[in-house]
Amino acid sequence: MKRRARLFFEEAEEAYAKGRFDFAVSFVEQAMQLLIKYLLAKLVGDYPKTHKLSLLSDPSRVMGERIERFVRENERMLSIVELACTGARYLDYSYSETIARDSLEHFRGSLEVVKCEVN
Repeated sequence: MKRRARLFFEEAEEAYAKGRFDFAVSFVEQAMQLLIKYLLAKLVGDYPKTHKLSLLSDPSRVMGERIERFVRENERMLSIVELACTGARYLDYSYSETIARDSLEHFRGSLEVVKCEVN
């Protein structure tokens, strides 16, 4: 799952570079889902069978203070990115360059948290 998360993130960076901000945020959402599921599988042994980031990140209370703090501090961006799962795919919803850039930065921060918690 971690490898696939990185691949989705690479797609997000490419979409951002091409000015396809909706796709960039959507790919970040996919990457985030997989990264959280990877983290849960490593630390807890299982993960909720859902696509909602808010439900996936809820078990953060059992994953340690650093992860819980990261989720709490980034709640707004997690909510924005979560909407991309349906909004950018099925609805006529678009994301700005700023939101796309912020979502990419958020994911980079997530990778750092995972490195510290898993390694």
